[in-house]
Amino acid sequence: MEVNRRSYKTREDLELIVGQKMKGVFLWMVIGILFTVGTAYYTLTTPAVLNFVYKAMMPIVIGELALVFILSMRVYKMDVNKSRLMFLLYSVLTGMTLSVLAIVYTGMSILYAFGGTTVIFVIMAVYGYATNEDLTKFGGILRMGLVTLIVLSLINLFLKIPFLYLMIPYLGVLVFIGLIGYDVNRIKHNIVNTALMEDESVIEKVSIIGALALYLDFINLFLYILRIFGKKR
Repeated sequence: MEVNRRSYKTREDLELIVGQKMKGVFLWMVIGILFTVGTAYYTLTTPAVLNFVYKAMMPIVIGELALVFILSMRVYKMDVNKSRLMFLLYSVLTGMTLSVLAIVYTGMSILYAFGGTTVIFVIMAVYGYATNEDLTKFGGILRMGLVTLIVLSLINLFLKIPFLYLMIPYLGVLVFIGLIGYDVNRIKHNIVNTALMEDESVIEKVSIIGALALYLDFINLFLYILRIFGKKR
């Protein structure tokens, strides 16, 4: 199979392709969020769809997990267009599951949480992209924080400890704020390394898996901020 290769002979060429591909990463992340928001709104305003989501919530959640797993494990062996389609399908399924938030929380709470998440995301993304520091060295700490967050959440599903219920959202906010800067920095370095290999098709796949990582960072940060500041109906 012929590989689509392109040579980056100068630093300016490399910086140009990194800038272009990072724009693509953020664009696909935003498209995913728009698909999620649009699907959530459509679900809420269409009784038949909302009723379907209530009845099929577990299969939908399983479908989300399956798509994330497949994309994460198989993205470099997939066709680029197929991986993009799977990312958009995941965004739609997430919109279905998140539609129930509008039943639990007030509309203004959701808007404020979304706006606050957007501001924090932009600040950390700019920092992660612009800093000369290699943030990948913090990966171990952030992964440990993420694992701790997951374990505590699972424990509290059964024990229902009030202290953990109050603490978990704050820990979640800290972890995902850190992950935003870390992931942007990591994706940037991945694109640089892939560009040096001069394989255009692999760069596109790096962009898709990068968009998925940032999408997940955004959604999770939004959910934790909503848990802290959201006003329930």
